Amino acid sequence: MTVPFRRTRLVFQLLFLAASLAIIINGYSASSQPPDIRILWTNDTHGYLSPLYHREEGDDRFVERAKREGRVGGFAHIATIIKRQRAELQDRTLLLDSGDTWHGTVVPVRLGGTPVVELMNTLGYDAMVPGNVDFFYDQETLENLFSAAEFPVLMANFYDAEWGERAELSNVKPYIVRQFNGIKVGIVGMTYHWMSKVADHPQWSFGLRVAEVQDDIDHLRTSENVDLVILLSHMGWKADRRYAEMVNGIDVIVGAHTHDILYRPTTVYNEASGRDVLIVQCGSHGKLVGQLDLRIDERGVTAYEQTLFPVNTREVAPDPQIARTIEKLRAPYKAELERVIGETGTVLYRQGTWQSTADNLVTDALRARTLQDVVIKQPGRYGATILPGPITVEDVYNLVPAESRIFHMKFSGLQLRSMFEGAVDNVITEDALQQIGGYMWRFSGLELTVDLSKPYPNRIQKIIVDSKPIGDDTLYSLAEFDMFFRNSPEAVEVTETEKIGPREVIAYIEELGRVSAEPDRRITDQQGNRMTDHPHLRETWEATGQNEFDLNSSRVFKYEGRFDTSGRVVKRL
Repeated sequence: MTVPFRRTRLVFQLLFLAASLAIIINGYSASSQPPDIRILWTNDTHGYLSPLYHREEGDDRFVERAKREGRVGGFAHIATIIKRQRAELQDRTLLLDSGDTWHGTVVPVRLGGTPVVELMNTLGYDAMVPGNVDFFYDQETLENLFSAAEFPVLMANFYDAEWGERAELSNVKPYIVRQFNGIKVGIVGMTYHWMSKVADHPQWSFGLRVAEVQDDIDHLRTSENVDLVILLSHMGWKADRRYAEMVNGIDVIVGAHTHDILYRPTTVYNEASGRDVLIVQCGSHGKLVGQLDLRIDERGVTAYEQTLFPVNTREVAPDPQIARTIEKLRAPYKAELERVIGETGTVLYRQGTWQSTADNLVTDALRARTLQDVVIKQPGRYGATILPGPITVEDVYNLVPAESRIFHMKFSGLQLRSMFEGAVDNVITEDALQQIGGYMWRFSGLELTVDLSKPYPNRIQKIIVDSKPIGDDTLYSLAEFDMFFRNSPEAVEVTETEKIGPREVIAYIEELGRVSAEPDRRITDQQGNRMTDHPHLRETWEATGQNEFDLNSSRVFKYEGRFDTSGRVVKRL
């Protein structure tokens, strides 16, 4: 049978169009040259081996979208994107991770983080920097993880606290040099600079180490003659912006910690180098895989194309090899974790600057189970979202992964006021390098009225405990979970209990059968409005480029830019 020429030509045109569209969606534009370097990266996956639901702060349409789009993330689905994108440019692709990776869900935590390292080894990561949550493990566990990684663990600000010198541990380095496609790349690691405030490791010190890191980069530029310097950072988006101004010679910062989705790479001008620095970050929990394609000449980066790939499990198939590994790792815990313990009538999420529904439930549960006046727990950003409906054991561990004991102690009312003034100040400080975390403590048993227009330490206008104004000299019982108030010299009657945080929450839900939680009046402003999300959230969406994309229909989020002859970025979508 002979096919008419016109039909044959149409078929070839359609095939060519489909192939071109596939290249544009998945990689570089067919009309342009391939990049000199491709950076693939993950950040803040928090040990989520399996897909999850995850609500971003301020997403009022989350439940509707979650029911339509399904779960996101999961290492098997992440692996599919990584393998596909690396295969396009095998000889010039770096695979990096910028931390909060080994800790955050119950299976990795019970197995000392090794499941995640095993998956990263299989996927062939080139380097990572650990985050603050990774340092929730004890010293022995951390050193085992460092050694087990078949890629370098980078931390230029990791020091021995006693001797003031860089800590010397197996496989831990301040930086590395790699050569791809004839281009030398220096990669420097910066872990969380406030680690000493959030993790219990007095044997090590951290900090910004500006002079030391500048020396490292000068060495990379002058002695190693690198063409590109990447800072692999777990300091947070706003801190990265400051650091890009302070340290000369950085081309790209691959960031983490604050879970920001930078739909548009942030650019910061460094006066000493006379060039813009690119900062990228791809959210958290494995919802996105980041890709940054770079064109480079003797001046440095000349053009870039960032693509953020949503890891939507209904569209991205799981990698069979990684899926089998995860299934094997989860098998011993499957029956326990999938047991239904109750149901929720409301969506339970952790992402909220001042309070969240999940943390309200958890702290209320711990106060009911401990019978203390006040409960305070750490306000981490990580944790899956639970849709209205059944609650499983694993759902609770996704909110409270550490099987840590609860401590009891007492503080005076005046001391509590001072502590909470400091917590509020930390949330709203404009000094990104001084901010620790950025979320308000999660608590139950108190009602705070706050006036953010007033200066520190006069923002807390009223504190109510047990329906009465707090008494300055009255001692109040307090239960803490995953905090360090017990180390305060002001704490009295400190007791370590036998109660394990997540187990108490599970028992509470089992006892009630049905639970619900909403943002409530535990923290309000001076007009009596409930405080929930960050007051400048919409400004953040504008600064990250979120407003430039349709989040409901975009298959990928792509942003291009080039550098002009003066070293400044000219942006274009």
